[in-house]
Amino acid sequence: MKKNQLFVLLNLLVTITAFSFLFFNGNDQLVYVDSNKLLSEYQGMVDAQNDYKKLSLEWQARIDTLTMDVQNELKRHEKEVSKMTTKEKGLSEQLIRSKQQQLITYQKAIQEKAAQEDSQRTQAVIEEVNAYIEEFGKKRSYKIILGATSMGNILYAQEGIDITDEVVEGLNRRYRGE
Repeated sequence: MKKNQLFVLLNLLVTITAFSFLFFNGNDQLVYVDSNKLLSEYQGMVDAQNDYKKLSLEWQARIDTLTMDVQNELKRHEKEVSKMTTKEKGLSEQLIRSKQQQLITYQKAIQEKAAQEDSQRTQAVIEEVNAYIEEFGKKRSYKIILGATSMGNILYAQEGIDITDEVVEGLNRRYRGE
């Protein structure tokens, strides 16, 4: 919790410093982008999230299949245990343990892969957005473009300096190849 408060205070300090610097230098080219809105409305991010969801569903289907296989093996074992020899019981139980271990190993591997895949996709989109915003800012001669987040680093902004819609629109045009 203290890290979170420190982060908010540091963010606020940086924002105030930037505002002060620009205010006292007479620059009216101060604008901001709502980062949450930008990422939620940018089609590149929407597509990346949808692709990730499809992959997640495929991974979950494989996990479900393995889980069902283990459950079926358990049911078969319970049904036939009374007819099995001691050796057959041991082999059956060993097979079940092996399948359970495979399932656990696979689940862990998929969780790691999912986290890595999500991080890579998100990072790629963020790099694309940052490159676009840099180009956008240079074209319009902005000296600084601030990013508003849910952490509250912009507490008030004069109407007209939020360029989020314009940036989203431009990013989506570029993404569609227009």
